[in-house]
Amino acid sequence: MSVHDIEKALFRDRSVVRTWAMRGTLHLIAVEDLSWLLPVLAPALLPRVARRSAQLGMDESFCRRGVGLIKDALGSHGPMTRAELAGALAVKGADISGQRAPALLSRACLEEIVCHGPPRSEKPTYVLLSDWIKPMRSLTREAGLREVVFRYISAFGPASPEDLAAWSGLPVRLARSSWSAVSDHLTELEVAGRSAWVLRGQARDPWVSDDGRRPVVRLLAGFDTYLLGYRDRSLAIDPRHSKRINAGGGLVKPTILIDGRVAGTWHHGKIGRSNDVMLEAFSPIPADAIPELDAELADVNRFLGATGARSSELRA
Repeated sequence: MSVHDIEKALFRDRSVVRTWAMRGTLHLIAVEDLSWLLPVLAPALLPRVARRSAQLGMDESFCRRGVGLIKDALGSHGPMTRAELAGALAVKGADISGQRAPALLSRACLEEIVCHGPPRSEKPTYVLLSDWIKPMRSLTREAGLREVVFRYISAFGPASPEDLAAWSGLPVRLARSSWSAVSDHLTELEVAGRSAWVLRGQARDPWVSDDGRRPVVRLLAGFDTYLLGYRDRSLAIDPRHSKRINAGGGLVKPTILIDGRVAGTWHHGKIGRSNDVMLEAFSPIPADAIPELDAELADVNRFLGATGARSSELRA
């Protein structure tokens, strides 16, 4: 898979949608999951959006009118950028400049009215969800909550209900009750002195591979769910380095992962005429991890179409 495959899925096949979802942040969601997932998340997330909107001077009446105007504008003109929408609403007397725009657009997305459309001049556009994709399967909210729990544990286990709440944006009480509803399908373990669960049949003891194996090395993208999937990141990140990963403002940098622990950061950008991947380790990379890091780096270069640095250019 390459970045072009992602773009094809988003804008040609429309099998994936970019929209606000877990935690009220932007995600790529498979189309077949969107119709049941948003109704599960929205009741918990929309009050947060409303509070943020109020902080920006938009009361409930303004927000309802603003979403309606966005719907009308997109219905009349098709894909529009944020700036174009702000201009269209300004003509109607509604100011959605600055941070008002993302707050109002996130509400429209969570209400299943709007989603991201095809980019224009490298700027994202917005479209009516009903124009962009066909309706897919729906679930009752109870069934949807169970589905969220099963999928979360399958991907992130061993984990806890509190981790689910941190990842999804659901209230902790609702995460716990939904967790309890599927407890017959879970196995409880102890991880770092705390209870955690996996799906029954997925438990493996121990989780480490055999002696003599090569280290497992991954280059994770910014905002990777591995670092956003748990309430406490201390098992993955040495607290001494946490601010080098998340320096503030909600940003989570791309990271170098060795055997499940963050060992540094990376980024790609232009150096001269080439696109290069640059790595910065927190400490010297173990010699037996270098071949695995080179292989991972080559794959990232392939995905991004970058010419690429090698791990020998690491700065500790």
